[in-house]
Amino acid sequence: MSAQRKVFALPSNADPAVAACRTLIDCVTDQALFLIDAEGVIRQWFEGSKRLFGYQPDEVVGLHLSYLFPKKSAFCKCSSQALSNATRAGRFTEESWCVRSDGKKFWGHITLSAPPGNGEQPAYLAVVIRDESEAKQLEDTPDPREQYVDTVVEQRARQKAEEELRRSRETLRAVVDNIPIAVFWKDRECRYLGCNATAAAYVGVDRPAEIVGKTDFDLPCTPEEARYFQECDRRVMENDRPEYHICESLRLRDGKVLTLDTTKVPLHDTNGNVVGVVGIFEDVTERKRNAEALKRSQRMLHLVMDNIPQGIFWKDRNSVYLGCNRVICRALGFDNPEQIIGKTDRDMPFLAPSEAEFFIAKDREVMEHRRPQYHIIEPFTLPDGRTIWLSTSKIPLQDEDGNVIGILGSWEDITERRALEEQLRHSQKMEAVGQLAGGIAHDFNNLLTVILGYSDLLMSSVSADALARDCVSEIRLAGERAAALTRQLLAFSRKQMLEPKIVDINEIVSASERMLRRLIAANIRITTVLEPLVSRVRVDSGQFEQVVLNLSINARDAMPHGGELTITTRNVALDEAFCRTQRGAKPGEYIAFSVRDNGCGMTPEVKARIFEPFFTTKAPGKGTGLGLATVYGIVEQSSGFITVESEPGAGAEFTVYLPAVDVAESIVEMKEHDAALRGNETIMLVEDEECVRKLTKSVLESQGYTLLEASNGLEALQTTESYSYPIHLLITDVVMPEVGGRELARRMRDRRPLMKVLFVSGYSDQVVTTDDETNESITFLQKPFSPLTLLRKLRSILDARPNLSSGSPR
Repeated sequence: MSAQRKVFALPSNADPAVAACRTLIDCVTDQALFLIDAEGVIRQWFEGSKRLFGYQPDEVVGLHLSYLFPKKSAFCKCSSQALSNATRAGRFTEESWCVRSDGKKFWGHITLSAPPGNGEQPAYLAVVIRDESEAKQLEDTPDPREQYVDTVVEQRARQKAEEELRRSRETLRAVVDNIPIAVFWKDRECRYLGCNATAAAYVGVDRPAEIVGKTDFDLPCTPEEARYFQECDRRVMENDRPEYHICESLRLRDGKVLTLDTTKVPLHDTNGNVVGVVGIFEDVTERKRNAEALKRSQRMLHLVMDNIPQGIFWKDRNSVYLGCNRVICRALGFDNPEQIIGKTDRDMPFLAPSEAEFFIAKDREVMEHRRPQYHIIEPFTLPDGRTIWLSTSKIPLQDEDGNVIGILGSWEDITERRALEEQLRHSQKMEAVGQLAGGIAHDFNNLLTVILGYSDLLMSSVSADALARDCVSEIRLAGERAAALTRQLLAFSRKQMLEPKIVDINEIVSASERMLRRLIAANIRITTVLEPLVSRVRVDSGQFEQVVLNLSINARDAMPHGGELTITTRNVALDEAFCRTQRGAKPGEYIAFSVRDNGCGMTPEVKARIFEPFFTTKAPGKGTGLGLATVYGIVEQSSGFITVESEPGAGAEFTVYLPAVDVAESIVEMKEHDAALRGNETIMLVEDEECVRKLTKSVLESQGYTLLEASNGLEALQTTESYSYPIHLLITDVVMPEVGGRELARRMRDRRPLMKVLFVSGYSDQVVTTDDETNESITFLQKPFSPLTLLRKLRSILDARPNLSSGSPR
């Protein structure tokens, strides 16, 4: 027995009354008399108590009253109730076994008395215990006659009980042996007391009785296994506490190793003492193997899902997330997919309520109609505030019975693809508009060639008539303005003839700056920030001056009340990521030329159309709408691209990117030779536009040339077949029905190799600058052209060395 002592201060013997009472009480020696407090703790121990129990005061004072009784005695179990009753009623009696200091028991009559009070909790209770062992013995000693009858009855009852016990044991043995789970029980020394048939089969014995008296070391398991089994047994017995689902391994006689799921509980006798251990175990080898396979499969499934570039998620019928992969997890701002479980889209603070409701409405629609929805285009707000575009697919999630229990969804971020598609659509639109503009310009050039040509002829014939001369001048001036407009259309459609050279772009900007200061109002400050060692680019200097001028004037018009215009040049290296956002861009070194203003800026709708020809936001008469379209065409034709950054009220910045070139590169320049314009050579003129053909013929014949003419390629071939004299030059349009200009030049030069060729066209990209067969430079004249320009071009060709500047393109 053990108990925690409590120390209390007792009344002092100096008080005469207290001393007298103590002397009187000590005279009582045949009964135990002591005082306890209201909690049952012994406060004072007198002489009679010492004689009856054998304890000295210092051994029991401070201990609880229950210390004097067996643990399992009735009084010990109800001591708290006894104290309560004595306190309430003033007196309580009971009989119970008591324990002396030597461990011997005696039957005691116990009386607890509380002093009279006014309903308050008493400070002390008096306990009197009288030894009634002899009376108890007499009471328990039976009458001999009754003893005989009792003996007969007892024998018959014992026989019946033994029979019932035997049958019960047999039944229990049958039940235990037929349990499919192994059952065993051991003593405190870890020796087997028995087992069922299932356990016997596992440990390799024929009958359960064969295991009795053995330990785990006597069985076919390894010493490590036996040691582990017994450690668990002792732990259960020492702690008097069961252990459940212990994972153990067992090696069989054939060497096979099993995985066991074992539970062990302490085995108690009738007095509650631990006398052994009872255990059950089950072979879970296959179950564990399947569980591990399932875990591997689940890990692989999670690995696959986490490596899928698309987001995967699944929800229940209330649109509550049941799981997702890491793509979804990262997009929603969580560290672990488990953090999203139990949440809905409404719980995502960064999502706009309209977005969350849209997602949930789509979930409900899929579940209610039991029909998948594919490629739902949805905007999605990220935790950082950016909005991306998703292509989402959702299908109803069904259980084994076909009931819809939720949805399974996937989404893909198509923001970049959407931007590229928008760029492609815009590029295709601009390409279509460019083709239309180029076609119109080509037709205009034919008409303008006639207008300007006949204007020049008329000018020489009406020199004496001032009025007529003024009229012709106005006609020619209008034609030149129309030609300039047509050149802008050709620039936009990338069909004008450029003369690219390797140039320093800073020099072009510096040269243009002086002109810009005259064109731009004084209330606009012009600032140039030019990188000193900027790389060279290959552009047509005159055309790039037009780019600088048009962008600067556009910036000026955006700042009617003044502001700042900044022009910058810098070297940049473009990577794959940036180039993916710009159609046709390739990674590499570029020159970035920027024009920035702090004017009114543009709306997204205006920004989407600014490069369209004839589109303008200016007042009528304030612009043609071709300025930025011309810039777009020149930049595209120069193998570059242009970007725009603008917000309403925040100004705009146009940036032109041009590929940087090696300064050592050079280009071949076409040189015109000044020579006499008249000649007597024979020229084959092929032009499908009759008005252009008639004008050209008149101009050439007026200068002494012999002309053969045809309206198409077939007619030209037929004419030259029957013409036996030399033909010095072929002038042909490039685009003609049936036989085009290139094919015509090739076939005619097969028979007349010394014949030279001049191509004319309203386009420029229909010809190349070198003949692939002869590797010779070819000569090209773009419409509209003046008679003087035509005559100078002819003389430069005819006066050049043979086969130097003529050729036929493929």
